[in-house]
Amino acid sequence: MAFHRLTHRCASGRKWLRLRRILLPCLQRLSWSLLHLVPLARQHRAQICAMLSVILSEPERRATAILRAHQDGIRRGLADSAWRHAGDGHGSRSACFVWPERAAYRKLISGSSASRVLATIHMGDFLGAFNCLSVEAQPGWQALTLVREIDEQHVAAPRVANMRQRVLRPGEYSATEIVASLRKGGHSLCILFDLREGFGGTAGVQFFGRNANSVKGPAALAIASGSPIIPFVTFYERGAHHLEMPELIDTQLRPDESFQAGVARVTQQLMSLAENWISRFPDQWKFLPQFPLYFDRIGQAEVEETFGADIGRGGMSPIRTEGGGP
Repeated sequence: MAFHRLTHRCASGRKWLRLRRILLPCLQRLSWSLLHLVPLARQHRAQICAMLSVILSEPERRATAILRAHQDGIRRGLADSAWRHAGDGHGSRSACFVWPERAAYRKLISGSSASRVLATIHMGDFLGAFNCLSVEAQPGWQALTLVREIDEQHVAAPRVANMRQRVLRPGEYSATEIVASLRKGGHSLCILFDLREGFGGTAGVQFFGRNANSVKGPAALAIASGSPIIPFVTFYERGAHHLEMPELIDTQLRPDESFQAGVARVTQQLMSLAENWISRFPDQWKFLPQFPLYFDRIGQAEVEETFGADIGRGGMSPIRTEGGGP
């Protein structure tokens, strides 16, 4: 625990940044090795690797490498965020994404006053990407950012440029208020859609070939306000941060389609995108170790049966309900 606290202080501190950049990778390598000496930690890690092997259809050795890269990458990402807000000169890279669709995005929003929903998952430098996208907005636009928590050391809300911003924390907003703002035009809703049961109402989806539950708030807000969803993902590859945008999602209801059916359809579209992104860069998805919690009871039972861990009753990842968040 003392070593863990030391590593956390190294990642979150805002002084001696050059030294911290050198020290943090060394601490991470030591942390992986030291945890292996703790029986419960070793057992827990083995169960997670077995679970990832099943879900991602990867050999267990590959799953172990993915988990280790995830552990190192997530802490490094948090450190980069803290150091960037500390004014580190290297932090300006957040605005320097490899973004092939930049020109198409500029053309899409040029001269339009229609509101839009910018949606992504907890992957890569998504905070920097929100800021990068906000730079393209016209003056006077307002960003509505839904967050499930604020960590004072690693701010969970993007600091958007060129826009007025309103951060909406749990209990400080209503869906009706958000929909009304979007219907006025001139608003961008920044939201993450890869949250599971316990963070709001959910819709049933297929996720990695299993029944799962995913928050339906992003789809419901977009459909109710008549705003298109512009999905995007960020990832780190070959020494550069990338911002990638697939086609926007039309949220207009189909003929004779109910609101709830439309929400379920759009939520499935979003989670299909998430599945594709996670399959490509599993180690960069924040919630990789909590993978089974996305599946419903049947989906969890299938995973349990395959690798023999008891997920729901005190095993690898106990089911629990967490409050807060959209």
